[in-house]
Amino acid sequence: WAGLTYAQARRKVDSVAQALLDRGLSPERPVMVLSGNAVEHAVLMLACYTAAIPIAPISVAYSLQSQDHAKLKYINELLTPGMVYVADTGPFAKALAHITAPVIAGRNSANLPGVTLFADLEKTTPGAAVDKAAASIGADTIAKFLFTSGSTSLPKGVINTHGMLTANQQQSVQTWPFIEEA
Repeated sequence: WAGLTYAQARRKVDSVAQALLDRGLSPERPVMVLSGNAVEHAVLMLACYTAAIPIAPISVAYSLQSQDHAKLKYINELLTPGMVYVADTGPFAKALAHITAPVIAGRNSANLPGVTLFADLEKTTPGAAVDKAAASIGADTIAKFLFTSGSTSLPKGVINTHGMLTANQQQSVQTWPFIEEA
């Protein structure tokens, strides 16, 4: 198991948030994630939330099980991502050939050219831009794009705002009040 303390996570999140801002990412150039859940994915997600940059986690099946990558190509064209993340380029190499954005990876086992390692993002020194971006976030700020399964046609993008995410947390507390117990 790999874990992070809250303090360690905050330092990594702020560093990655700054790296994303330095790359000019925005709602028009969001972050696309092809890999499943993992610690790096969580840090990236929180960094996107902090920097007011939408993140779009994409079903791993569109990358690893598809032979034609049609749904992944469609999502890539729809999103126009400014960056795509994979835990390791090896399993995702065929899928990455259909993505137009720079690649960030935990590992580059496929030795793809131009890949930036996630650890390099974590080395970025956070600055005032991170605080400014975080202060700009409101209830209507886009937090993520989620995609439907596409079982009846091509996947449809669904906007999730920061307000929706916080409302969900409040609903959880109201449904299960023991969550607030110390």
